[in-house]
Amino acid sequence: MKKLSATVKVLLAAAQNSKTKSEVSDLYLELVAKYEDWLAESTTAAPGNGSDEQIAAVLEDLCTQGPPFWFKSAAVWFTEEHQDRGTILVPGPRFSFSSANKNQKGIAYTTEICEAGAPLLLRSTKDGDFGSNSVQGFDAGPDTPAAFVPLRKGDRSVGLLTLFGAPVGPLPSRQDGLFLRALGSVIINNVSQQNSRSHSSALAEMDNLFVCNSLDELWPLATSIMKRYLSAAGCMIVFRPNPSEPQMEIVSVAGFGQTIWKSKYRVGLGQTGRCAETGQPCRIDDVSLHQSDFDSELLQALEKGHGHSIHSWMAIPIGDGNLNYGVIKVINRTTRPGWFTDDDQLLGLSLALRLRVIIEKFIHISRIETATREALSSSRDARQQAEMAQQAARQRQDDLMVITHQLQAPLSSMLGSISYLKSTLLRKEELRLPASVHRNLEEQLTNLEDFASDTLTLTYGTSTTYALEAGQKASFGSDYIYAMEELKHLAKRLQKTNARADLNFRFYQAAGFPHVRMDFSVFTSVFYSLIHNAMKYADSHSEVTLECGFERGKAALKIKSIGEPILPSEREFIFERFGRGRIIRSFGRHHLGAGLGLWVARTLMRAVGGDLTVELSPTEPRLSVFIVHLPQT
Repeated sequence: MKKLSATVKVLLAAAQNSKTKSEVSDLYLELVAKYEDWLAESTTAAPGNGSDEQIAAVLEDLCTQGPPFWFKSAAVWFTEEHQDRGTILVPGPRFSFSSANKNQKGIAYTTEICEAGAPLLLRSTKDGDFGSNSVQGFDAGPDTPAAFVPLRKGDRSVGLLTLFGAPVGPLPSRQDGLFLRALGSVIINNVSQQNSRSHSSALAEMDNLFVCNSLDELWPLATSIMKRYLSAAGCMIVFRPNPSEPQMEIVSVAGFGQTIWKSKYRVGLGQTGRCAETGQPCRIDDVSLHQSDFDSELLQALEKGHGHSIHSWMAIPIGDGNLNYGVIKVINRTTRPGWFTDDDQLLGLSLALRLRVIIEKFIHISRIETATREALSSSRDARQQAEMAQQAARQRQDDLMVITHQLQAPLSSMLGSISYLKSTLLRKEELRLPASVHRNLEEQLTNLEDFASDTLTLTYGTSTTYALEAGQKASFGSDYIYAMEELKHLAKRLQKTNARADLNFRFYQAAGFPHVRMDFSVFTSVFYSLIHNAMKYADSHSEVTLECGFERGKAALKIKSIGEPILPSEREFIFERFGRGRIIRSFGRHHLGAGLGLWVARTLMRAVGGDLTVELSPTEPRLSVFIVHLPQT
């Protein structure tokens, strides 16, 4: 058996601490470990409900085990919020579960069951009456053994695992509760990891569009990404060429016929126009209940162009109300739950932010080209001036892309959080949302503060490095830094924005390690890049070590990780501008990047009197140790 995960270890500890080990049998442990292996193999799931097939296979295997197991049918239900219906349970992967098949649009949320502190085991469903909410709502049968397992993420209910047995057959035992709780944890962890991978993949694909040569090349590629990752039946980009004018035009569609191109959009007209006017996302979960909110002519054209009625609708602004470049519009979510969710909205905002940056790149280039053409006709030396302008334009374009790439992750998260807070506050005033929404505000504000701090730090590090390369002098401070505390803070912040919950951080400080004295902004920028790289390239379920120690008798900081190998011949190349290892360039499609972080980090360290090197092990090629040699004071 592979190395046991934390979930399986909990089961083992419970067995060892119980009065008799038979209370949690080896068979249960083997099943949880096997199912965890099955779900861990689904690392290339497609956007949407990519892990459902694997989870359904787990449920089928569980329900066909035979005695002593009593499970005959099972289903996972997910907690979803609907604008008009409130909180409901939407059926997900299942096996031989007729109720889930009949209730594709969801059933009422059962608070007594979904928010219970432990799995509910019933020897008979006739005993499962909880006031107004009975387990009979799941169509289990009048006298059937059953189990209801709340699925939680932190302190939030995210769903319910339901299992039924046969009227005549084995009955639940007390050891089932711990097994089912572990199984539920394995399932919901898999769903969360698949969602994180899908989001990361979507953002990476949109980042790749920076290499497009024109807006005409950009539009269909961006539309395809939005449609796939938001699981939409149709998607269109309505572009606003001049943010100071109300005219907008359809520039790309997917999932619509030719007739849709006749539609004319203006800022302030219809739901799409209001989205552009306010710079706020707009979502309608059930269009049939809100027909009067739409411009009837535009809605009819939308349905005609799509060839089907519109049942769910969402518009994401490309920019805010002060500088808006139009709207991305998606219709009819094709997978669970059938309407666009808060998670879809946040992903859409992050993708729209990247699209806005790309658009502004082309606008900037267009302005430079216009200035170049004017210079050509202004004097006899126009040709020389034009060549200089073109060279400057190419260089400025390159620098703009470089700096933007460095800022994307924290800036996208910051603006996404701002939009989420605005949307939440607005809904709080108008719709009186439950108290659970308000508890998120403090966490969001804390995240926002961290994201803003990281953005400023990366701006400083990148800009200073470019200035140093251009021969300009830079002034650095001399701050006292508690290195280990700052490394822990950085690691914690990066874990908020990095979809690598499988990594474990270990911290070590040697006896007698002194306080570090150097420029605090340099320290933060350097270690942000190093920790980010370690998290990006580390093997799954591995450990990243941050160490405060000594190197040849002098204080040094080390970042150790096991992951994609660095060849000995690349020891210095990876510190060059745009330098990336051959293995990453050839096979690292999940490790996208420009190859700038190490270049910036080494340049800054050398500028303050220190250095940055990498130590490779001939016996452990996947082990990398980056060493920050501190400046001597």
